[in-house]
Amino acid sequence: MTVDIPSPTSRYWLLTMPRTASNMLVRVLNLDEQGVRPAPFHGGYFFFPSMLARLKLFNKGSEWTPEDGTSIEEGIKKSFETLQDYLEAAEGEGQKILVKEHISFLNDPKFEYEHMYGTLPDGEILKPMTARGFPEATRSPLNMTALPDEFLKTWYPTFLIRHPAMMLSSLYRTAQKDVEIYGSRRAEKEPFEFETTMKFTRSLFDFYSNHFGQNSKWPIVLDADDVIQYPELVMKYTSIVGT
Repeated sequence: MTVDIPSPTSRYWLLTMPRTASNMLVRVLNLDEQGVRPAPFHGGYFFFPSMLARLKLFNKGSEWTPEDGTSIEEGIKKSFETLQDYLEAAEGEGQKILVKEHISFLNDPKFEYEHMYGTLPDGEILKPMTARGFPEATRSPLNMTALPDEFLKTWYPTFLIRHPAMMLSSLYRTAQKDVEIYGSRRAEKEPFEFETTMKFTRSLFDFYSNHFGQNSKWPIVLDADDVIQYPELVMKYTSIVGT
Protein backbone atom coordinates (compact mmCIF):
# COMPACT_ATOMS: atom_id res chain seq x y z
CA MET A 1 0.00 0.00 0.00
CA THR A 2 1.19 3.52 -0.80
CA VAL A 3 0.81 6.26 1.84
CA ASP A 4 1.07 9.56 0.00
CA ILE A 5 -1.59 12.16 0.80
CA PRO A 6 -0.65 14.69 3.50
CA SER A 7 -3.49 16.69 5.05
CA PRO A 8 -3.35 20.43 5.84
CA THR A 9 -2.40 19.50 9.41
CA SER A 10 0.37 17.07 8.44
CA ARG A 11 3.56 16.80 10.43
CA TYR A 12 6.64 17.43 8.30
CA TRP A 13 10.01 16.29 9.63
CA LEU A 14 13.33 17.57 8.28
CA LEU A 15 15.74 14.79 9.26
CA THR A 16 19.38 15.81 9.03
CA MET A 17 22.91 15.06 10.14
CA PRO A 18 25.49 17.53 11.51
CA ARG A 19 27.30 19.57 8.85
CA THR A 20 24.65 19.15 6.15
CA ALA A 21 23.86 22.89 5.88
CA SER A 22 20.57 22.31 7.68
CA ASN A 23 20.65 25.67 9.50
CA MET A 24 21.05 27.40 6.14
CA LEU A 25 18.02 25.57 4.73
CA VAL A 26 15.90 26.49 7.75
CA ARG A 27 16.87 30.15 7.35
CA VAL A 28 15.96 30.05 3.66
CA LEU A 29 12.60 28.45 4.46
CA ASN A 30 11.95 31.31 6.91
CA LEU A 31 9.59 29.12 8.91
CA ASP A 32 8.56 31.73 11.48
CA GLU A 33 6.96 33.80 8.71
CA GLN A 34 5.14 30.86 7.12
CA GLY A 35 2.70 30.02 9.90
CA VAL A 36 4.93 27.28 11.31
CA ARG A 37 4.91 27.05 15.09
CA PRO A 38 8.31 28.24 16.41
CA ALA A 39 10.56 25.48 17.74
CA PRO A 40 13.26 25.69 20.46
CA PHE A 41 16.56 25.60 18.54
CA HIS A 42 17.02 26.50 14.86
CA GLY A 43 13.66 25.09 13.79
CA GLY A 44 13.63 22.03 16.04
CA TYR A 45 16.31 20.08 17.95
CA PHE A 46 13.87 18.95 20.61
CA PHE A 47 16.27 16.15 21.56
CA PHE A 48 19.29 18.45 21.82
CA PRO A 49 19.25 18.54 25.66
CA SER A 50 19.24 14.74 25.89
CA MET A 51 22.05 14.63 23.32
CA LEU A 52 24.23 16.77 25.58
CA ALA A 53 23.69 14.31 28.44
CA ARG A 54 24.63 11.44 26.13
CA LEU A 55 27.79 13.27 25.11
CA LYS A 56 28.94 13.29 28.72
CA LEU A 57 28.14 9.60 29.03
CA PHE A 58 29.98 8.57 25.86
CA ASN A 59 33.00 10.49 27.10
CA LYS A 60 33.25 7.76 29.76
CA GLY A 61 33.71 5.09 27.10
CA SER A 62 32.12 1.69 27.62
CA GLU A 63 31.92 1.89 31.43
CA TRP A 64 28.20 2.50 31.77
CA THR A 65 26.37 1.89 35.02
CA PRO A 66 22.66 1.06 35.41
CA GLU A 67 22.24 4.56 36.83
CA ASP A 68 23.74 6.02 33.65
CA GLY A 69 21.22 4.17 31.52
CA THR A 70 18.32 5.32 33.69
CA SER A 71 19.49 8.92 33.55
CA ILE A 72 19.76 8.87 29.77
CA GLU A 73 16.31 7.32 29.37
CA GLU A 74 14.82 10.01 31.62
CA GLY A 75 16.47 12.72 29.51
CA ILE A 76 15.10 11.27 26.27
CA LYS A 77 11.64 10.93 27.82
CA LYS A 78 11.72 14.59 28.87
CA SER A 79 12.71 15.68 25.35
CA PHE A 80 9.97 13.49 23.88
CA GLU A 81 7.38 15.00 26.21
CA THR A 82 8.44 18.49 25.11
CA LEU A 83 8.05 17.51 21.45
CA GLN A 84 4.61 16.01 22.06
CA ASP A 85 3.54 19.16 23.94
CA TYR A 86 4.66 21.20 20.94
CA LEU A 87 2.71 19.04 18.50
CA GLU A 88 -0.47 19.17 20.57
CA ALA A 89 -0.24 22.96 20.88
CA ALA A 90 0.43 23.46 17.15
CA GLU A 91 -2.37 21.16 16.09
CA GLY A 92 -4.74 22.65 18.65
CA GLU A 93 -4.10 26.16 17.31
CA GLY A 94 -4.12 25.18 13.64
CA GLN A 95 -0.45 25.99 13.07
CA LYS A 96 1.78 24.32 10.50
CA ILE A 97 4.36 21.78 11.66
CA LEU A 98 7.80 21.49 10.12
CA VAL A 99 10.44 20.37 12.59
CA LYS A 100 14.14 19.80 12.08
CA GLU A 101 16.00 17.11 14.02
CA HIS A 102 19.41 15.52 13.63
CA ILE A 103 18.92 11.77 13.22
CA SER A 104 21.78 11.16 15.65
CA PHE A 105 19.74 13.00 18.31
CA LEU A 106 16.88 10.53 17.79
CA ASN A 107 19.02 7.40 18.00
CA ASP A 108 18.50 5.06 20.91
CA PRO A 109 21.85 5.47 22.72
CA LYS A 110 21.87 1.76 23.46
CA PHE A 111 22.12 1.05 19.74
CA GLU A 112 24.95 3.55 19.55
CA TYR A 113 26.67 1.76 22.42
CA GLU A 114 26.39 -1.55 20.58
CA HIS A 115 27.79 0.05 17.43
CA MET A 116 30.88 1.27 19.27
CA TYR A 117 31.47 -1.28 22.01
CA GLY A 118 29.45 -4.42 21.30
CA THR A 119 26.89 -6.16 23.49
CA LEU A 120 25.23 -4.11 26.19
CA PRO A 121 26.14 -4.88 29.82
CA ASP A 122 23.74 -7.23 31.58
CA GLY A 123 21.92 -7.98 28.32
CA GLU A 124 19.60 -4.99 28.65
CA ILE A 125 16.45 -5.13 26.51
CA LEU A 126 16.01 -2.21 24.14
CA LYS A 127 12.57 -0.63 24.48
CA PRO A 128 11.25 2.48 22.67
CA MET A 129 9.47 5.34 24.40
CA THR A 130 5.68 5.22 24.57
CA ALA A 131 3.89 7.92 22.55
CA ARG A 132 0.68 9.62 23.60
CA GLY A 133 -2.45 8.28 21.95
CA PHE A 134 -1.07 4.81 21.27
CA PRO A 135 -1.81 1.80 23.48
CA GLU A 136 1.57 0.20 22.83
CA ALA A 137 5.09 1.00 21.66
CA THR A 138 6.57 -1.27 19.02
CA ARG A 139 9.91 -1.17 17.26
CA SER A 140 10.57 -2.89 13.94
CA PRO A 141 14.13 -3.95 12.99
CA LEU A 142 14.82 -0.83 10.87
CA ASN A 143 13.82 1.55 13.65
CA MET A 144 16.97 2.33 15.63
CA THR A 145 15.57 5.47 17.24
CA ALA A 146 14.35 5.81 20.80
CA LEU A 147 10.83 6.41 19.46
CA PRO A 148 8.16 3.84 18.59
CA ASP A 149 7.09 2.91 15.06
CA GLU A 150 3.62 4.27 15.79
CA PHE A 151 4.94 7.79 16.40
CA LEU A 152 7.40 7.79 13.50
CA LYS A 153 4.57 6.93 11.11
CA THR A 154 2.68 10.12 12.01
CA TRP A 155 5.29 12.17 10.10
CA TYR A 156 6.10 13.00 6.48
CA PRO A 157 9.91 12.96 6.46
CA THR A 158 12.52 14.74 4.38
CA PHE A 159 16.13 13.54 4.57
CA LEU A 160 18.71 16.29 4.04
CA ILE A 161 21.96 14.65 2.96
CA ARG A 162 25.41 15.77 1.88
CA HIS A 163 28.33 13.95 0.31
CA PRO A 164 30.28 12.25 3.15
CA ALA A 165 33.55 13.76 1.91
CA MET A 166 32.12 17.20 2.64
CA MET A 167 30.07 16.35 5.71
CA LEU A 168 32.65 14.30 7.60
CA SER A 169 35.58 16.62 6.91
CA SER A 170 33.50 19.49 8.28
CA LEU A 171 32.54 17.41 11.31
CA TYR A 172 36.18 16.59 12.03
CA ARG A 173 37.17 20.25 11.77
CA THR A 174 34.45 21.15 14.24
CA ALA A 175 35.58 18.44 16.67
CA GLN A 176 39.18 19.63 16.42
CA LYS A 177 38.12 23.08 17.61
CA ASP A 178 37.14 21.52 20.96
CA VAL A 179 34.03 23.67 21.20
CA GLU A 180 32.20 23.67 24.54
CA ILE A 181 28.44 23.32 24.14
CA TYR A 182 26.42 24.31 27.21
CA GLY A 183 29.11 22.98 29.53
CA SER A 184 29.77 19.77 27.55
CA ARG A 185 32.68 18.94 25.29
CA ARG A 186 34.21 15.84 23.73
CA ALA A 187 36.81 13.89 25.70
CA GLU A 188 38.82 13.55 22.47
CA LYS A 189 39.06 16.07 19.66
CA GLU A 190 37.33 13.82 17.15
CA PRO A 191 33.78 12.65 16.43
CA PHE A 192 32.34 9.56 18.05
CA GLU A 193 31.97 6.51 15.82
CA PHE A 194 28.19 6.73 15.77
CA GLU A 195 28.50 10.24 14.30
CA THR A 196 30.58 9.09 11.33
CA THR A 197 28.48 6.16 10.16
CA MET A 198 25.56 6.34 7.74
CA LYS A 199 24.04 3.20 9.29
CA PHE A 200 21.44 4.97 11.40
CA THR A 201 20.43 7.37 8.64
CA ARG A 202 20.09 4.58 6.09
CA SER A 203 18.10 2.43 8.48
CA LEU A 204 15.60 5.20 9.19
CA PHE A 205 15.32 5.98 5.48
CA ASP A 206 14.57 2.33 4.73
CA PHE A 207 12.02 2.30 7.55
CA TYR A 208 10.13 5.17 5.93
CA SER A 209 10.53 3.80 2.40
CA ASN A 210 8.89 0.57 3.52
CA HIS A 211 6.15 2.48 5.29
CA PHE A 212 5.19 4.75 2.38
CA GLY A 213 5.59 2.22 -0.43
CA GLN A 214 7.26 2.18 -3.84
CA ASN A 215 4.95 4.62 -5.64
CA SER A 216 5.12 7.35 -3.00
CA LYS A 217 7.25 10.49 -3.23
CA TRP A 218 7.93 10.10 0.48
CA PRO A 219 10.42 10.10 2.02
CA ILE A 220 11.83 13.10 0.16
CA VAL A 221 15.61 13.34 -0.17
CA LEU A 222 17.33 16.73 -0.56
CA ASP A 223 21.03 17.05 -1.30
CA ALA A 224 22.51 20.07 0.50
CA ASP A 225 24.74 20.96 -2.44
CA ASP A 226 21.72 20.93 -4.77
CA VAL A 227 19.87 23.20 -2.36
CA ILE A 228 22.79 25.64 -2.44
CA GLN A 229 23.22 25.53 -6.21
CA TYR A 230 19.59 25.46 -7.36
CA PRO A 231 17.28 27.94 -5.53
CA GLU A 232 14.32 26.69 -7.57
CA LEU A 233 14.64 23.36 -5.76
CA VAL A 234 13.75 25.06 -2.47
CA MET A 235 10.73 26.68 -4.12
CA LYS A 236 9.52 23.28 -5.30
CA TYR A 237 10.06 21.83 -1.84
CA THR A 238 8.09 24.59 -0.13
CA SER A 239 5.15 23.90 -2.44
CA ILE A 240 5.16 20.29 -1.25
CA VAL A 241 5.33 21.00 2.48
CA GLY A 242 3.11 24.08 2.32
CA THR A 243 5.49 26.72 3.65
